Amino acid sequence: MGGFTAIFDLTFFFIFAHILEFNYLVVSASGFLVAVLINYCLSIRFVFESGSRFGSRRYELGLVYLASTLGLILHQWVLYGIYEHIYPHLMAAKIVATAAVFGWNFSIRLFYIFKEQ
Repeated sequence: MGGFTAIFDLTFFFIFAHILEFNYLVVSASGFLVAVLINYCLSIRFVFESGSRFGSRRYELGLVYLASTLGLILHQWVLYGIYEHIYPHLMAAKIVATAAVFGWNFSIRLFYIFKEQ
């Protein structure tokens, strides 16, 4: 699921930030937020059991977005830092930022949000 949403996120970013030249931080945040919803839907369908801990999908989705907000902050920080200060290649910075946040997003879902009681 993470691979599919990463491809969506990178493609969205490539089109809007790299090709159309919209602000890369705005595009990154927008794509990330949509990718979180796609990932949640795919995850509860194929990976995790929804409602096993909190009972409510609305509450569960809220927790996913809360955890992902922390991931987004880290993502934006890494993306900005690499692109502006280390290596000025937009797509390379995006790939590194995406990889940096993958562990956080998966771990928080596995060990907290979707953890069985």
